[in-house]
Amino acid sequence: MATFETNKTVERLLKHPKVRAARLEDEDGYWVDLKPGWRCPAADAHACHEDTAKAILSAVANAEPCDCEECEYRVLVDLGAPREFVQWAECRPVVEILRDCPRPEWVVWLGDNAEAIQAFAGAR
Repeated sequence: MATFETNKTVERLLKHPKVRAARLEDEDGYWVDLKPGWRCPAADAHACHEDTAKAILSAVANAEPCDCEECEYRVLVDLGAPREFVQWAECRPVVEILRDCPRPEWVVWLGDNAEAIQAFAGAR
């Protein structure tokens, strides 16, 4: 059974801006699912797993930005973009997406063009 201290660790993890979900499994340690756009470099995955509180807190702190296709899609879904928009945008040039996108926040997944996107979104 988890102790009060370990429950506090899970509570702390759940407040972290990179964390989507966190849990402690008695036999298997801490598991953290990261929010879209983050990856755990040690595991090369969108989740972190460690045996101790100190190790999981460090792993989450060291999570790196991720712009893989899965993260791009998950970010769009979290922002409420419909699947049709994702499919439409995959085969369009950036300029067309920026011009025709109904909601500027949906274009955040364009990765390398982040500055142009932010400027465009601010001008709308």
